[in-house]
Amino acid sequence: MALSPEELAEFIYLFNMSITLEVIIYLDIYRVGFISAYIYHYLATFAEEVSSIWPQRWRTGKVLFVIARYVPMALIVLLVLEMRVWVIYTPKACEGISHGVHITSKLSCTAAELVLLLCLHALLGARRRYLVLMIAVYLGLTLGAIGLLVKIYSEEARALPATRLDRDLGYPCEWVGEFSPAAIRGRIMASYVAFTKAVCIAVFALTVLYIRYRTQAGSLIRVIRRDGGAYIFAFTAIRLAHTLIAAFGVGRGHEFYSFSVPALNFAAPSLACRLLLNMQQSEDPDVQTRVTSIMFEGGGPDHSGESVNEEEDMSGEPKGRIAYAGIGQRRKLEKESSEISDSV
Repeated sequence: MALSPEELAEFIYLFNMSITLEVIIYLDIYRVGFISAYIYHYLATFAEEVSSIWPQRWRTGKVLFVIARYVPMALIVLLVLEMRVWVIYTPKACEGISHGVHITSKLSCTAAELVLLLCLHALLGARRRYLVLMIAVYLGLTLGAIGLLVKIYSEEARALPATRLDRDLGYPCEWVGEFSPAAIRGRIMASYVAFTKAVCIAVFALTVLYIRYRTQAGSLIRVIRRDGGAYIFAFTAIRLAHTLIAAFGVGRGHEFYSFSVPALNFAAPSLACRLLLNMQQSEDPDVQTRVTSIMFEGGGPDHSGESVNEEEDMSGEPKGRIAYAGIGQRRKLEKESSEISDSV
């Protein structure tokens, strides 16, 4: 029996509704899984945060920790507002939510990456001028990529009045979903910049861990556990996989990208915060000194711009555990010992 035009239109509508609902429900369940895991991790480590971070002064480390820790909370609120809340928003409100999602996700990811770079520098023990150069290059690449994404973010935020399908599914926003060629080119260029940055961070992380292992006593597993290598590996792997999918469309491209975003937004900040807490409890006293001097209280600078442990210097006792010191710190100590011997 032939369907009337009205019946055919209704059939097509119900078919589209079922397909759309299935895809969105899977994505929402995936998001809710990461959100639940993040909240659980937050509650499980809250006491450690109170004892280790709250007493610190408001320096670089505490600011980055707070951003990486609490900005994802704001992102969670915004993502929940986009889910099936059975409330219809105005297009202006939907645009504000979209902009908020982009800002919070970029801010938390950037803070997490900066924490990783600072911790890697502390493990390496290089001079501070190299840290300044590294951070300058990183921020240049990051701001450049964000600049390329401004147009696509602006076009992604364009909203329309809610349709019948949105009202029936319970979703509050309807997006235009069309992008200009310039915006698409900007997103492609930004994805390549992000991939290059992720590769550089991964190579730097592997180099630092390799140097730490080669110059210290003990097994590789012990060094990795002591220096937070598991968190470093996991963080760099997530970041690299996300940028690889964004840049080259591995597999099915956009579908995989949609599923990699929650992992980056919630797993990466959690790993960065865990790494920073772990570094504060490191068995290496020089790493503790460097983490403190770079990101928290700060220490007294010496002639080369390095921080030194004032308590050890005033006591007149030789610095121990040189085998666990960063490469730059160990070389500095060897140089000072040589100068003392030459003067004698």
